[in-house]
Amino acid sequence: MTQQIINNGIVLYRLGINRDEVENISKILDLTPELKAVLTNPVIPIERRINIIEKVFSKADASDKMISFLKKMCRLGYSDSLKDIFEAYYQYWDKCNHILRAKLVSATLASDELVSDAKKLLSDKYKGYKVELEKE
Repeated sequence: MTQQIINNGIVLYRLGINRDEVENISKILDLTPELKAVLTNPVIPIERRINIIEKVFSKADASDKMISFLKKMCRLGYSDSLKDIFEAYYQYWDKCNHILRAKLVSATLASDELVSDAKKLLSDKYKGYKVELEKE
């Protein structure tokens, strides 16, 4: 992840756009590869791509700030990096909200006691952070 992508993720956070909205936009882009292909296609004129962003995301109830951000990323040539920008946003959001995300990987189903012990270990090490533990 480049510093520019990280910076764009931070800008997205500082615009005050909530995480649910970013996750919704990310899902739309993941579920419609054709949309992503259009937004990243340099043969399609930029104004046409901007119009597509306005139409698609206004129907998805995206905020004006989010639509403006997407249009700016398109103009700057970051349409193909939106997934990484969103990931940088999530990381920054977690940091600002004192959330530590971790994954507990085990060969068998992890017992409640093991999960509790892992959470306690992380909570003790990272004081003031809320631990969200995913089991795998």
